[in-house]
Amino acid sequence: AAHYERAVFSHDRRVWKSGTTKAEYPLSWTIAVPDGNIELVTSAILSEEEMIFGSINYWEGAITVSGTIGGKKVKGTGFMELAGYPSDYNFLLLAGKNLNREITKRISAGAKNLFG
Repeated sequence: AAHYERAVFSHDRRVWKSGTTKAEYPLSWTIAVPDGNIELVTSAILSEEEMIFGSINYWEGAITVSGTIGGKKVKGTGFMELAGYPSDYNFLLLAGKNLNREITKRISAGAKNLFG
């Protein structure tokens, strides 16, 4: 096993924007470890993997990995979690929005039944 002091993470232009929270998640990354002669590219297998949980929204899902380690080609699979991306909603705001919609729907239906 080796230990390296520095890794450089950069994402490319592949971004998925949630239709629900409007958060934008970078789904493809390059990971370079210069001292270890390592360069890997990760890419999400599926885009729509957002989790809306409490006050934190995050993306998590399976990824493919390819690149080189010490000049030798490598490939594999992995798991990625992305958190801390700005969004318009969290679980509590979405629950409140859905509750308001349901109450309004039931009030409208009740009024229609009462008044024809």
